[in-house]
Amino acid sequence: MNTHNVKTAASESTETGVEGQEKNGLDPALAQSLDYLKLLKSKSMNEEERFELLTGTLLNMAEQICNTVTDWSRPRPMIPLASFKAWIEAAHIVHGYPDGAGDAAWEYASNELATTLKAGYAMHKADIA
Repeated sequence: MNTHNVKTAASESTETGVEGQEKNGLDPALAQSLDYLKLLKSKSMNEEERFELLTGTLLNMAEQICNTVTDWSRPRPMIPLASFKAWIEAAHIVHGYPDGAGDAAWEYASNELATTLKAGYAMHKADIA
């Protein structure tokens, strides 16, 4: 796939990250998830609805990040810098929600990501042992 096509497929708003930094190599699905988290902030909904949408989006991002792992052979699998930055940017977005739904969703999704990364390492280790 041509890099130019990837850049044009993602919206302009996803080309810059925290503090306007370029997101080189960011998977388009992660960029879309970040955009959706930002969009949710402006939508009017109750706390339960917001929590459900935030949690679902963050869990989806966690899965997408696991799909970008480049080396499962380490206890802390290698994740591309762009994926790590996207996860950190997601934290900044969701922690800004006034009703606390973002904090709860973040904690849940972070635990899920950690568990999935540990399981991926364990499965890799079992395959080669």
